[in-house]
Amino acid sequence: MSAPILVTADLITERALHGGQPALVEFWTPWCLYSLLLKPKTETLSQLIGDRVLVGRLNVEEYMSFGKSLGIEFVPALAFFHGGHLVQKWYGDLPLRAITDVISRYESVGS
Repeated sequence: MSAPILVTADLITERALHGGQPALVEFWTPWCLYSLLLKPKTETLSQLIGDRVLVGRLNVEEYMSFGKSLGIEFVPALAFFHGGHLVQKWYGDLPLRAITDVISRYESVGS
């Protein structure tokens, strides 16, 4: 169990897209109130699933073209990568269970 890390576009590309490591990434900006409200949920998710999924936060102001290349249209957004692909996106706030259920389904079927 660990805290979410601040990730870069290169890290996500290397580990999640090319390396196939499961990853849950929060796309956020420092000026967005909703991003600030989502941060504690991302921290909780890191504690719940961080031993098997890379959980990180990516500031889209620093990596705007990367976010756009993935189809991230709004912040905050959560994106789940599995098997080298972006397989699920969420916008705004939602229950933890909704996120963990999707991740569990992908883990149960493998890559």
